[in-house]
Amino acid sequence: MSLSRIAVLLALSACSSGTPDPDTAPFAGDPTRWEPYAGLGQVQAFVGAGAQLMRIEAYSVRSDGTMDLPASYHPYVSYRFRLATPPQSSVPLGAPGAPSDRIKVWVQDPGSMTVETQGLSQRQFVNLGMRRWPDTGLP
Repeated sequence: MSLSRIAVLLALSACSSGTPDPDTAPFAGDPTRWEPYAGLGQVQAFVGAGAQLMRIEAYSVRSDGTMDLPASYHPYVSYRFRLATPPQSSVPLGAPGAPSDRIKVWVQDPGSMTVETQGLSQRQFVNLGMRRWPDTGLP
């Protein structure tokens, strides 16, 4: 991805939500030729040191092992990790309200818009290519 495209995506992200979302980051390489296993190092660096890979699920992989992330059929890769150090909390892991010791990362089309709704609030941001959030075990 070119530096000019990254700058445009960062500007769009800032316009859509006020500030760039800290849970999304660009990846190096051609999004029309993303390789799920070759890109694992970038995803692990985004998650943090010591995280252990638990699962990779890649959707719409071509026979040569690459993916065209900007394609109209919305291919993506889901990576799931277990954190080396669980988040600090007074609530034990697994109890209601406890933070998750797992992280999910989706790699998808850089520049795709995401709208999240929780209750009455809504936020909108531009996905820069990699997006992470706590993995609650739900799809």
